[in-house]
Amino acid sequence: MDDASAAGQIPPLPGVDSPESASTQSGEGFMTANPVQPWLPTQPDERIALIDVLRGLALFGIIAANMRGFAGPLASYFRTDLLWKSTTDFWVQAFVDAFIQGKFITLFAFLFGVGFAIQFARAEKRRSKFAGTYVRRLLALLLIGAIHQLLFWWGDILVTYALGGFLLIPFRKRQSKTILIWALVLMLLPILGVAGYSAYGYLRPDSPQKVAEQQKARIEKRKKTEAEVENTVKVYQTSDYAAIFNSRLGDLKQENTSQPAVVLYTLPIFLLGLWVSRQGLLQNPEAYRRLLTRGLVAGAIIGIPANIALVWGSRQASVQAHTGPPTAMMVIGAALLIFGRPALSMCYACALTLLFLKKNWRGWMTPFAAIGRTALSNYLFQTVVCTTLFYGYGAGLFGKISLAWLFVLTIIIYGLEVPLSNWWLTRHRFGPAEWVWRWMTYGKRWR
Repeated sequence: MDDASAAGQIPPLPGVDSPESASTQSGEGFMTANPVQPWLPTQPDERIALIDVLRGLALFGIIAANMRGFAGPLASYFRTDLLWKSTTDFWVQAFVDAFIQGKFITLFAFLFGVGFAIQFARAEKRRSKFAGTYVRRLLALLLIGAIHQLLFWWGDILVTYALGGFLLIPFRKRQSKTILIWALVLMLLPILGVAGYSAYGYLRPDSPQKVAEQQKARIEKRKKTEAEVENTVKVYQTSDYAAIFNSRLGDLKQENTSQPAVVLYTLPIFLLGLWVSRQGLLQNPEAYRRLLTRGLVAGAIIGIPANIALVWGSRQASVQAHTGPPTAMMVIGAALLIFGRPALSMCYACALTLLFLKKNWRGWMTPFAAIGRTALSNYLFQTVVCTTLFYGYGAGLFGKISLAWLFVLTIIIYGLEVPLSNWWLTRHRFGPAEWVWRWMTYGKRWR
């Protein structure tokens, strides 16, 4: 998470299919003339400021999307009406779902792929072993994520990134064309799966009796879920850490059951980041102004209506009451989800990059780079602050704050992270969590 902006001015590594061609395209003569060097942690002067800024700004969108997960039960995360029932809550969440939810975590995943490509290029240039060190890095991230979700919050994303990172390793020497094909195929597979299930439903429809039974079961499940939400709110509002920990174990089981699907959903975004990094776009954005402008426009044209349509469709009573195989409209919704989110994320990334290229804007955006440089620490900091505010062993505000005020609280917490991160980096080279991550990866104490 913290090394995605490494490598300074190292050129993008061309796509290759074998170790032999990799050494040739990386400059075999140059590599032979230089001794093998260890792969060291990214130094401050090796970082790319734009990537740090993008990552830092993405953290705002992540906490904005996660806030209802801190302030309410898992069951109400995607069905906010189970807990937040006012009209204002409805429209606030509709805005978050359309323009924030999933867009900034997609940008973060994209930057993870960018970081992978840059780190591999650095390792190749140094002639140092990449896979072994990167595996240790991922294992360390996996451990941090597991501790995070077990001891603090069920909504951890670090485990997903670590598991997806293992699947990314085999792509490090593949051709760029191959990577794009894999990314597209992985994005299409869920849509084809939903479409196939939908077609099966049309070919072999359920009997009226079974449909009635499914509707009855749905209503009973809704009532049961509402009771569970009410009970969970009481536990998290009033209980001590031990009781909340026991309650969270059920959420962890549910979340980790869906982990394989989330990893496969995230992997193509990693691959797109790997591909873009090879083109050198983020390393030299000035040379790609026209492409960035086109990406902004295309992302807006595709992403804005797609996400609005997805939010509108998901809130239709017929969709929420549906049981059995997905309808044709739901297949369209899956396509809007798979392609609409990355499209709007691309729009945001291109817009922010173009602003960064303007001197006046760059001065305003630079302070956010500190959050990007300490992204892991800030991500964990958000959890600690929010769980302390909402859980019973802290302020006990769980389930008491409206979605509108949660958004205001998001701005306040993120606003505090900006000066705190800049203050920390005037005294330390790494964030505290980044220091631990480096120590676990390289086996040394870095200062």
